[in-house]
Amino acid sequence: LSAGIPVYNVATHDGFMRFLVIREAKKTGQIMLNIVTTNGEIPQIDRLCDEATKKFPQISTIVHNINNSKSNIARGESENILYGKGYISEKVFDYNFRIYANSFFQTNTLQAERLYELAYDILQPKKEERLLDLYCGTGTIGICASGMVKEVIGIELEPSAIQAACENAKLNDINNISFHIGSVQELLGQDQFCRNIDCLIIDPPRAGLHPKALKKFLEIKYPRLVYISCNPATFARDASLMIQSGYKIGRVVPVDMFPHTMHIELVAGFCL
Repeated sequence: LSAGIPVYNVATHDGFMRFLVIREAKKTGQIMLNIVTTNGEIPQIDRLCDEATKKFPQISTIVHNINNSKSNIARGESENILYGKGYISEKVFDYNFRIYANSFFQTNTLQAERLYELAYDILQPKKEERLLDLYCGTGTIGICASGMVKEVIGIELEPSAIQAACENAKLNDINNISFHIGSVQELLGQDQFCRNIDCLIIDPPRAGLHPKALKKFLEIKYPRLVYISCNPATFARDASLMIQSGYKIGRVVPVDMFPHTMHIELVAGFCL
């Protein structure tokens, strides 16, 4: 405010400053400041970084994301690291993960562990099995499951997420996991993603499974799976089609990932 930087107006699309996102890693205490603006340099940025890190020494990194689109989201089309390494580190169970500003990572680490524990308990993966992880993001679910199975295969459309997933696998010395860039509906048609797969974890975005992805998934008929959803409405839609195609639904358990809001995640088990 003291620098007189104009705030972005979503109606007129004028202004510069769009979002200030503060992310804390609960297990490590590290904090990221993510400043999202339209195109241009932030005025007095050196002063901002200096004063912020002196007042809050727990800040590990400050990044500047540039978003020129009309969509009002706190993501950037390009990113500059202003201070630190450009990521914060977090632990899930005994695994270490690097969280970048534009990579999806569950915001509630402690509840994420409960969510994943529940998913593994319902799925019951075995040491000799191959696990397919759809919409794998930065690889958290697959990496945490890697010690339970023979092999994990992850699919994700976002290249930056796959880059982070590979980095996280290397960070944790995981050698039985591979990640593949592409849409689920396209890659499910390839043999390596539909043959000799024993179990499946699906964690799609709020829109649920893409209709073409669901169609291919139902044609392949994976023997058992866990569906993790952040949107009960789209889950109900997908689950109904799965049941019509011969799947039996087992446990469905809600998990309160977002206290004091109406939102939940849920975990559901299916088998043929």
